[in-house]
Amino acid sequence: MVKQSSFKTKIERQFEIINMRNKILDLGVSPENPGIIEFNSVSNDFIETGKEFTGKFNLIGFKRVLVVNFKNKKGILCISKLEHNPDI
Repeated sequence: MVKQSSFKTKIERQFEIINMRNKILDLGVSPENPGIIEFNSVSNDFIETGKEFTGKFNLIGFKRVLVVNFKNKKGILCISKLEHNPDI
């Protein structure tokens, strides 16, 4: 009997992050935004290593904070949401 891993594969992680990135860019946030550059760096690390991450990225000029939670366990989706912050 072969034991299946309870962790996502690199392909599964990549698929989730690409979908997340596309949704964010569809909102009109520039890929040059410092918060998006930082988000891309962290998400690339998650794709490569599977290291889970929870954090926030300021989207300067949009008065929004991108809140993300990257999970590597199968069956638990990575999530992102935008929160309003008038100080950004």
